[in-house]
Amino acid sequence: LKKRGGEGKEEYAGVLMHKGLAHDKTEEIDLALKCLRESYCHYCNIFGEEHLKVSIVLSKLGSSLIKDRNHVEAMTELEEALRIRKLTSSDHDEITAEILFGLGIIHCENRNYDEAIGSYEEAMQIRRETLGDDHVEVAHILLNVGSVFARNGEYERALVPWRHTIEMYKAAGLHDDHPKVKCALGNITIARNLANIAKHREVETPVRRLENY
Repeated sequence: LKKRGGEGKEEYAGVLMHKGLAHDKTEEIDLALKCLRESYCHYCNIFGEEHLKVSIVLSKLGSSLIKDRNHVEAMTELEEALRIRKLTSSDHDEITAEILFGLGIIHCENRNYDEAIGSYEEAMQIRRETLGDDHVEVAHILLNVGSVFARNGEYERALVPWRHTIEMYKAAGLHDDHPKVKCALGNITIARNLANIAKHREVETPVRRLENY
């Protein structure tokens, strides 16, 4: 495509984005970021900075930046992606849920636990409405919700979404050796031990309640 003079065309921008996603999947994050940033520039040149396709590549760029532990830039890209989707009234689909999920991860890493729950709550609402209450993508959110509670020292509270997560994974056909199931089971074991140690210690500021759960 590049040799045929396709640098400024949508097809070339799409190829770059998919190359970036392929690199992300194989954990080649530097290459992923390079391709996704190039794709973003091409999409902006073709459609302008507030097109839906620009928001999609920004969402993918944000996800790769999270893997790269660059949470400051990831937050910037994801917030811009969300702004574009709200601007174009396309803020109730899986791309938006993915953006909100990423923002929840960053908020949790920054110890902004109420904000993390808020982002996860919005993502969960979208996924429940578009995919169904028991979809594995909903379970992924609950897995992270439990992590928010645990990181705030609310170990007993974390057990509830983690147990629900395992039920949903198994209902979807995932077995105990699946990485997500293993993660949830391991979290429960650790949280039980920590809950016994900390049972006489009160949490200073509990995370706000997750609505509709």
